[in-house]
Amino acid sequence: MARGFQCKQFFVAQDKCAMKVGTDSLVLGSWAQTGHASNILDIGTGTGILALMMAQKNKLAHITAIDIDDDAVRQAKANVAGSLWSHRIEVVKADVAAFQSQKAFDVIISNPPYFHHAASPTNAFDNAKDKRLTARQDETLTPGVLFFNCSRLLKPVGQIYCVYPATRHREVVDAAATQGFYLSACLEVTAAPGRSPYLHGLCFSSSVSTLRHEQLVVRDENNVYTPEYKRLCEAFYLNF
Repeated sequence: MARGFQCKQFFVAQDKCAMKVGTDSLVLGSWAQTGHASNILDIGTGTGILALMMAQKNKLAHITAIDIDDDAVRQAKANVAGSLWSHRIEVVKADVAAFQSQKAFDVIISNPPYFHHAASPTNAFDNAKDKRLTARQDETLTPGVLFFNCSRLLKPVGQIYCVYPATRHREVVDAAATQGFYLSACLEVTAAPGRSPYLHGLCFSSSVSTLRHEQLVVRDENNVYTPEYKRLCEAFYLNF
């Protein structure tokens, strides 16, 4: 069996994909609420982990998963084909800026690349010597690009779920606002007690509502997963 991540109901091979399964996606997929969504879009699917999580959570929705990278698309297609929900997940090679859909989506979810090009080591991005570093750059999927395309692909009453570093919170919220999206929920993720949040799970919609603010500590003082983290992700983790 290929190296990868075993969840309770599916396996994610990741040997050919630059971006591996990590806490970011597991937290986002566990936290996102799909409700009665009929159509879900996963932007930048990578291994397909979020698309698979959405299919497990929502027994009726059709999920479209897009990625610009050839290897990621092949990996995601293989992972979907080996799952219980291959008939409900479509993996498409596409840049979101060029992606067209005849249907609008109830939920859009994305764990986007979120490191600035300028923050990377010299020439690492331009020379594409490190595929993982390249995949983590937001050169082609900036917050502005993400929310602009969400504005044309999302239903008026739909929701957007994404994760970004805590340090980029204001930038991301402002980018969403320029497209008419308002922050409705924020999950502050902290690696351990006493540390500052390093990641924000964000939910946006086109209507103004009272902000739901939540906090999550991943590991305790003994480097063991906290009860809160286990409760959030228990539907997916095979072993805690």
